[in-house]
Amino acid sequence: MRAELVKHDIVFVFARVKQELRELFDAYGLTAVVGANHVYPTLPTAIAGYPRLAARRRA
Repeated sequence: MRAELVKHDIVFVFARVKQELRELFDAYGLTAVVGANHVYPTLPTAIAGYPRLAARRRA
């Protein structure tokens, strides 16, 4: 699925990921697949992080 999203220039992030869920993501390797910089504890932090992600993709 990730390859298909990348192919279409779609960035996938997780928001509202609380500590318990983050620990499961880490344990099952999901954090490594999507990238730690794509997992946010709150919606406002995800929104605030978007310009940084977009800038990296344009570079």
